[in-house]
Amino acid sequence: MNACIITIGDELLQGFTRDTNSEWISKHLLDYDVHTEYKVTIPDDRPKIIQTLKRAISDQYDFIFITGGLGPTHDDVTRNALKLFFEVSTVFDQDHHEKLVEWCHQRNIIPPLNLESQSTILSGSTSIPNPVGSALGMSIKYDGSQIFILPGVPAEMVGMMQETILPKFFLKSDFSRFITLKTVGKGESKISEEISDIIHDFETDVKIAFLPQYTGVNIRIKRISKRVGIAHTVANLIQKRLKGLIYTNEDHALEEVVGKMLRLNKLTLSVAESCTGGWLSKRLTDAPGSSDYFLGSVIAYHNNIKKSVLEIPDTILEQYGAVSEQTAKLMAESICKITGSSIGISTTGISGPTGGTLKKPVGLVFIGLAYDGQVFASKFNFLKNRTLHREMSCTTALNMLRLLLLENFSNTF
Repeated sequence: MNACIITIGDELLQGFTRDTNSEWISKHLLDYDVHTEYKVTIPDDRPKIIQTLKRAISDQYDFIFITGGLGPTHDDVTRNALKLFFEVSTVFDQDHHEKLVEWCHQRNIIPPLNLESQSTILSGSTSIPNPVGSALGMSIKYDGSQIFILPGVPAEMVGMMQETILPKFFLKSDFSRFITLKTVGKGESKISEEISDIIHDFETDVKIAFLPQYTGVNIRIKRISKRVGIAHTVANLIQKRLKGLIYTNEDHALEEVVGKMLRLNKLTLSVAESCTGGWLSKRLTDAPGSSDYFLGSVIAYHNNIKKSVLEIPDTILEQYGAVSEQTAKLMAESICKITGSSIGISTTGISGPTGGTLKKPVGLVFIGLAYDGQVFASKFNFLKNRTLHREMSCTTALNMLRLLLLENFSNTF
């Protein structure tokens, strides 16, 4: 089955807000074998909303998702535009309105005068509860298309999708139809070369796509034949071939995978960051349950902090510099001693755009690891883009930790 996603909002078109709604919806619909074939972002404009919906319905999409413009302010015009399109009246949900008023009173908030709009839906539609925000969503069947009308706030949209729309309107498809293998450590072309024979041998059964990012390459395997289970067969062959490059075949981030490995082996971790400025610690603590293994971090951005907190000797900094193998090793070793953690990681580099030299150019980074009395550091030269350099440094640090754990505790995974 197919779907169309219409996102509404001037802020989306003007680049002030990123459209994460269509990304989330498209990705999660694949679990139900529903493919998004058309996405469009339009302004908060009634004629444009009507025109776009008319086209989507004429193209006979099975599902149409509309997000945005259901708020209580003057520029939230979606509800009225759809009222004109469907030529219907509106219905006021008194129970929902009373809950909103009570919520305001409990928090000593004076209910806004336009709160009623959040409890108003189109006649003929079914309301969709909003577990996070105030505006009700709507579902309506029209001319063969099932249409969902949702708020534009991502957390509200996700909550309504997860709690009502997906379980009520969709059936889980055969999971073997799609498998995604997440890799880190090699580029798209190298991976393609290593599994080229597998791609060729099974080209009539599966379609293999490479989805490269700066932090790794996802391999998407889609079953196109009627051979149930063939996607798993191909995935297993690829996993054996690529071995340590693949860190998961599920919807998990690298930091979640590493966290699980640490937890299984009852290990603790601490971080000493310079160029990544706390980004590595953030990623580690983004994983639920990270307090089980993550003890803490020091952002030693300035050399004075490296000396006073991490106790890096002046002689090391003067002779080798802050961005060096020697400093990275001492940072990793020191954070272990300070926190008492099993493992320490450090990052020190030049993210730019300034600060580079001929010997130490922008993009250079050293990543240190300390574990069980052993300390080592690796040198990398990443992109000169500041944000991407820091992101790639964090991902590489996490992958170095993953490989260390695989090497020392492979029997537990």
